[in-house]
This record gives sequence, structure tokens and C-alpha cells, in this order.
Amino acid sequence: MPPLHRGLLLDADNDPSPAPFGAFAPNAAQAAIISLAHRTRLKRGAFRPWLSRLVNLLRAGPVDVPYQGALFRFYHQASATERGALFNPAYNIEELDFLRTHVPLGGVFVDVAPTSAPMRLRWRAMSAPAAR
Repeated sequence: MPPLHRGLLLDADNDPSPAPFGAFAPNAAQAAIISLAHRTRLKRGAFRPWLSRLVNLLRAGPVDVPYQGALFRFYHQASATERGALFNPAYNIEELDFLRTHVPLGGVFVDVAPTSAPMRLRWRAMSAPAAR
């Protein structure tokens, strides 16, 4: 279960003490589980909630990791999207490839989905400084 703050599950929107990136780097056991998921079929959706609980048992809270060329703090305990990105390095790759192919340098990409921060940040990393 994710850490609680005043009865709320912590996520990126209500974390009262944002620390610098790397403060929540995976410990050795967490890194081993994440690496195992990346290399095997455990990256698939049915296994992600179980892996997320296991990673959380080893140290509760978010995990700071690079993903698709950008740096992320994944609050994987409460978000299926963030679990997907944490355990599957190719999560949303088709959408990112589409953007890479069809949005010209300096073009505008409008993100209207509330759970696609990984896509926005990855797109920014791919096309910075011209990204908007």
C-alpha cells in the first residue's frame, strides 16, 4: 500500500515533500525486480500489480528511474499507467513512435489525456528544446 499523508494515498499531485530526483532511487532488491520484469514476460499487465506490491514491500513510496530518455518519479502503487511504465520499458512505445514520425520539429503536440505524463515528458526529452 502506498504511503499515507493525512489519510490520502500519495501521488505526484499530493506529495507534501518533493525531494530531488534520485532520492527515491530503487534499492538493490527493487532494482533486481524491476530489471527482471524488463527482461521477462513479467512486464505484462497481469503481473504488474503483484510486482508493484513487492517493490513497495521492499521500500514504501515512489521510485525514481529513467524511462524512455526522461527522468521519472513513479508513484506506481496507485497508478496502472505508472506501473506499466516502471515495469515495461516499451510501454506506450507505439504512441511515442507515432509522435516522433508525424509531429515535425517545432510542431505542437497537445496532450488531452490526464494520465499521459510519461508521454509528454518523453516527447519533451526527444524534441527539446523545440518541444511545446
